[in-house]
Amino acid sequence: MLSYAVYKMVHFVGLALALFSLGAASGATIISGGKPEKGRKLFAIGHGIGMFLILLGGFGMLARLQIHWPWPSFIVSKLVIWGLLAAWIGVSFRLSAKRPILALLAPIALASFAVWSVLFMRG
Repeated sequence: MLSYAVYKMVHFVGLALALFSLGAASGATIISGGKPEKGRKLFAIGHGIGMFLILLGGFGMLARLQIHWPWPSFIVSKLVIWGLLAAWIGVSFRLSAKRPILALLAPIALASFAVWSVLFMRG
């Protein structure tokens, strides 16, 4: 088993990769006027790898901290948030041309709420 610090780093690298991919996908859609042909697959692959790393690091940290079922509320809220972020890549390709501000700010708001849930719901 790896150390807690390694799992935390994997978690943060996954977060950065997923959010950068979402931002790039939204930006490409906005610039192209709603039809980003170039890079769409690359953005989706980067986002998928990032989401996998987030889950890998998160569940690795749970194992190292010996947190078992039933999970605390901050873990359940983070799983819901990461599920929404995982689905957001498809939404961003469709929404960016119509509502660019929402497409760019929603992932940041969701990630910020995930951080808030760890800091203040952890108890």
